[in-house]
Amino acid sequence: MEAEEKLNLLRQKIGVVDGQLLRLLNERADIVLEVDKMKSEIKMESYDPQREEEILRRLVLQNSGLSLERVFHLCSVRLFLPAAHWR
Repeated sequence: MEAEEKLNLLRQKIGVVDGQLLRLLNERADIVLEVDKMKSEIKMESYDPQREEEILRRLVLQNSGLSLERVFHLCSVRLFLPAAHWR
């Protein structure tokens, strides 16, 4: 298989994963909205910094790939800066 074909195959795989991530992020956002609605009904504060810290800590511990900070940095740089800046 040629390098260009491999590259296209890898890009297709990334596209599939991107679609899965988007679906999961939307699913999570829907659940977050439900939680926020419930908190509002019981007069509970929406933002809970301790809960946020627990979630982030759990994600960092469960992550076996690149550091999450590195992943978020790479994503934000590549999404928000022109291509010339990341070469």
